[in-house]
Amino acid sequence: KENLKFSVFFVPHLYVTSLEPSTLEYGVESDIQFFLHSDVEVHDVHVVINDLWDVTYDVLLGKKLITLPVRSKDFVSGLRLELTYKDPEGNTYRETKNYPLTVSHVPFYARFWSSVTGLF
Repeated sequence: KENLKFSVFFVPHLYVTSLEPSTLEYGVESDIQFFLHSDVEVHDVHVVINDLWDVTYDVLLGKKLITLPVRSKDFVSGLRLELTYKDPEGNTYRETKNYPLTVSHVPFYARFWSSVTGLF
């Protein structure tokens, strides 16, 4: 009779909840906040938010509140997170996540520019 040893390995998954506010007014500066979650312990977490902010954590398990002072014009295309992190085994993960965020009273030229820059 042989004894078998095995390990259960959970694939990490980062996600956002409680994005507030869900609507920003164009041309108005305000704060946005959201929770970044991981149900599995991850290490060396690097979050790039809309190519403007960098947030890092040595270790993330559970949820962390992120609050940012923002210019609404930087969110016409929504909230985009570029995530890089490692699982406990040292495997590296990279992913991009997009979350809807409404910006009201956006001038035509800003919508046009946002759609053009989104093509490249």
